[in-house]
Amino acid sequence: MKSHTFVCQFFLLLLMVTLVFSAQAGDRPRLSLGGEVIHGGSIIFNKAGGDTINLMAASNDPTNNADPRDGGLEPYYDGDFENAFGQPDWNGWTHYDITQPTESHWNVSNYNQPDPSNHAAWCGDIDLESCHDDDPAGGYGNSWHELIEFRQTVPYPGSISTVNVTATLIHDSEPGYDYTFLSYRFNGQLFTDLQSWDDRGTVSVTGSVTYLPNEYIDGANIAVYFRFKSDHWGSDEGCDYPSAGGCQVDDIDVHIVNGDFDAHFFEDFEHGGDPEEFGIWNVEIPPGVGDFAKIWTGLQDLDP
Repeated sequence: MKSHTFVCQFFLLLLMVTLVFSAQAGDRPRLSLGGEVIHGGSIIFNKAGGDTINLMAASNDPTNNADPRDGGLEPYYDGDFENAFGQPDWNGWTHYDITQPTESHWNVSNYNQPDPSNHAAWCGDIDLESCHDDDPAGGYGNSWHELIEFRQTVPYPGSISTVNVTATLIHDSEPGYDYTFLSYRFNGQLFTDLQSWDDRGTVSVTGSVTYLPNEYIDGANIAVYFRFKSDHWGSDEGCDYPSAGGCQVDDIDVHIVNGDFDAHFFEDFEHGGDPEEFGIWNVEIPPGVGDFAKIWTGLQDLDP
């Protein structure tokens, strides 16, 4: 009986080891020369199954498929990332975070205002064409993340602060997918939303937050935001959701109480209609996910 049990256990262990090695072998990437796209194995055994690696030959590699129509000159892809002495070298390559926006769509405008003489902070792009006869030119696009920020240093950072925000907001965005937010930030943290709005409407904004001494940004600052975010589909950009732009926000009052400091900071954006003049608010570019490119050494590769 014991002998039979031992034999069963042995074959079970042998089967498990075989399956493990088989799975690992099947997930080893294949390297080949040519134009085919090489995919890794099962994403179960890969941390980032959707990532892509472009492998380029060195500039003097005869297999680099020179085009005779270009005089036989091959493309110069010097991608070995080291100099003649074997030291790390970018060799002219650069890197950046493609998720980091480079421009803002906030501007000061009378667009979509009931009173044409009134100006507000408008999140939109006037260059987006009309989608139909009843849709005026202008609106918002896909995959937007747009910020305006109010930041104020408090005189007593060792004491708590109460912050109350009021404003008038006109919002127009795809219901359930694209939103306008009233947000704030604590030190070392991402945005926290006090309120959010989607669909079409006009609302009186009221929100409040309390800062503790260890929550001030850079030791003594509070930061309040109006944000607009859209997803990858459903906007004026493809005429899937024609709008009057993401939002217009106006007559913002930020009331801060910090110890015996009690002050209102009001902005109505009436600065001659200058699209660049936001008064005490500032246009901010939201952060990307990060730039993690670097030259690595000591990898298990034939090329050190």
